[in-house]
Order: sequence, then C-alpha cells, then structure tokens
Amino acid sequence: MSRSVSEILSEQVRRRADGKCEYCCISIADTYFGGEMDHIQCLKHGGLTELDNLALACQPCNRNKGSDLVSFPKGSKTLVRFFNPRTDIWSEHFQVKANAEIQYLS
Repeated sequence: MSRSVSEILSEQVRRRADGKCEYCCISIADTYFGGEMDHIQCLKHGGLTELDNLALACQPCNRNKGSDLVSFPKGSKTLVRFFNPRTDIWSEHFQVKANAEIQYLS
C-alpha cells in the first residue's frame, strides 16, 4: 500500500472529477488551495491506492473528513457512514440551500 499517488493515477482521478471536488462539487479552480488526492477509505483502514479508492477533494473536505469512515451528524447520536463519491449519489445525501450552504439530508 503506497501513500504516494503516481502522476498517471493522479491525472486519471483529476480527469474523472472534471475539475470539481468529488465531495462538495465546488470547482477546484474556485478554491484557494486547489485539489488534493484523497483515499476514500484511508490506508489505515485497509484502503488501497487505486483509482476506485481515490477522489479529488478540496482542502476543507479532505481535512474535515480526515481518515474517518463515519461520524455523528450535528445533534445526533447515530453514526452515519461518510459519503462515498464512487458509490453514492450526491443529490440523495445533500442539497444546496438558497445561501449556497450544502445541507446534509438525514
């Protein structure tokens, strides 16, 4: 399991993401820090450095997700699995509010 993502693999991920964070859908060009390679399932939890386990992420999404797989939504005591851009449909989990805030749909 490699921590580094090869140039070829990184380019494949970027092309598939079409210039957008695969978690929040913001254009990477509109972010201050650009895009980062994220292991959807992190290495410490057995994730591999392969195309199906990598996502292009903006820095806030990547930092907030960290190496976690699940979390407690605000005000809840029920664990919820994090969004997986390879298997989940964004609009079934989130919506954009009128003020451009992304809201989690419980």
